[in-house]
Amino acid sequence: NPDDWPVVDPLPSYGRGVELPGGRHRSLIYGRNLTDVIITGDNGTIDGQGSVWWNWFKRKTLDYTRPHLVELMNSTGVVISNLTFLNSPFWTIHPVYCSHVIVQNVTILAPLDSPNTDGINPDSSNGVCIEDCYISTGDDLIAIKSGWDEYGISFARPSTNIIIRRLIGHNRNGSGIAIGSEMSGGVSEVYAENLYFFDSSTAITIKTARGRGGYVRNIYILNVTLVGVDTAIRFDSTFSPHPDDFYDPNALPVIERITIKDVIGNNIKIAGLLKGIEGDTFHHVCLLNIALTVTSGSPWNCSYIQGYSAMVSPETCEPLKESIYPNHSSDCYHLSNHLRSPAHVHSFMSYVEASSLIRRMLHVVTISTNNADIEPTDPEPQNKDSAVKDIKSYKDCEHNVEKAGFLILSIGFRGGFMFAAKASAFDTDTHV
Repeated sequence: NPDDWPVVDPLPSYGRGVELPGGRHRSLIYGRNLTDVIITGDNGTIDGQGSVWWNWFKRKTLDYTRPHLVELMNSTGVVISNLTFLNSPFWTIHPVYCSHVIVQNVTILAPLDSPNTDGINPDSSNGVCIEDCYISTGDDLIAIKSGWDEYGISFARPSTNIIIRRLIGHNRNGSGIAIGSEMSGGVSEVYAENLYFFDSSTAITIKTARGRGGYVRNIYILNVTLVGVDTAIRFDSTFSPHPDDFYDPNALPVIERITIKDVIGNNIKIAGLLKGIEGDTFHHVCLLNIALTVTSGSPWNCSYIQGYSAMVSPETCEPLKESIYPNHSSDCYHLSNHLRSPAHVHSFMSYVEASSLIRRMLHVVTISTNNADIEPTDPEPQNKDSAVKDIKSYKDCEHNVEKAGFLILSIGFRGGFMFAAKASAFDTDTHV
């Protein structure tokens, strides 16, 4: 019964539920205003059992937007690692208004026909690293978002400094990496590399529309391998669902400085559908070293696009034919200075690499969910001896975790995983 799931307020950057007006069902794993959040395990499995929600959605019997599997709001220092997530009712992992987020060594699976089961959706978040993941779902594998129309414009919290690497996956109704369509708060400084997408609808997509406002700029995607993909690159400017009738149709998105390079693909139907907006040309789109085996007689379809290219096969569309070299390399985004600087890279990578040490630093334990039965409202395990495993060399692990103020919660899913979170100030809501 969906009435058994609490309903929470809509996100302020969306103004309403994504699917229906009003609130939205609270996610299975949910927390807000947290610091130092770790959700991890020895490849344990969290099964959202989403099929009942998909059926309700298809029958149009829901009163509120479906819940995500994991949602963390207004949180910082988030690590999600070494887990398998199955059958999310809606989006699988949704960090929103978060900073310093790492999603690492995660598998996300849902049927290819399951509705809107996005994999990982960073939303109005800063400093996100997603790496070494396998995702196969019914929609976008990764979708970077930042709010919806006038609500996202007013909230004005962008998604920025996003790193995605070593991602493998496929879908039939979405994209490997998507930006948007809710991007009204802005998306910038996105770096994605070493991507492999197969048997998929689209590999790389920017989705937007009149009324979105906002911007997508400084995007750098490289080292991409595609097999059996319908459309390699797509800019869709007609993605037009709006939250209400109060959006401003004159709020045009700014799309600029998009660089895609080092792409190879076999059995590709269409190389690119790149469509800007009349009166709102997308600028400085740069394609470099792209080799696709395309089955369509019209591999490129472009309109209201301006940019450059070099070493692209099949030959790109007219608006992009001007060569990058020798005169336009400075017009093409590679990496912003702060991302390219050794100090920044070292700092950010030190944070990423430190994720593997966080459990040792905080002396966090892994909870086995096979035998433990811990009420979400009670941070004290009823049977610590059976709940705490794999302490390794940390004999005082439990003591240190409790001393640090962490909540240790267990859910009866298959496999083992651990959820630990330290409250930020006093305005905290952690729900499992």
